[in-house]
Amino acid sequence: EVWDKANQDTEGLEAYFKANKKRYTWNEPRFKGFVIYAKNAGAAKAAKQIVLKAHPDSVMSYLNQRVNTDSVMYAKVERGIWLKGKSAVVDRDGFKLKDAEYTPSEEFPIVMVIGKVLKSPQVYTDERGKVTTDYQDYLEKAWIKRLREKYQPIEINEEVWQSLQQ
Repeated sequence: EVWDKANQDTEGLEAYFKANKKRYTWNEPRFKGFVIYAKNAGAAKAAKQIVLKAHPDSVMSYLNQRVNTDSVMYAKVERGIWLKGKSAVVDRDGFKLKDAEYTPSEEFPIVMVIGKVLKSPQVYTDERGKVTTDYQDYLEKAWIKRLREKYQPIEINEEVWQSLQQ
């Protein structure tokens, strides 16, 4: 009734988020997007095309099917929402901070950042944990209300109650 439903009900979560969007704000902007790490320009270009065209949840699957076809990993993609100071490459390329320093690894010398800076969450998945918890609370209150309406009034057998207290 509550926990499983809240985790599986994406339409309900989205509707709840939209109805309560003012509750979900950030103190500072965040960068939402992808960081692509690649061994060479060809792998970087292919990974970028996948990131731009594929559904975000399918990026890794397509990357493994089309770019990392051998036992060698030619590119890897990191998806996330970052605060300033949490990733040097995102600070440099996503937030465009001039003083941010990032040195690519030897294994993946080409690095690209794709995404945008957001001032507040745009969809419920941007704050999934908080929205899910609040939605669970909402579902629990609604469920308790239905139970109270269905089973009211409650009658207590005083004789039995007194015997339990002794």
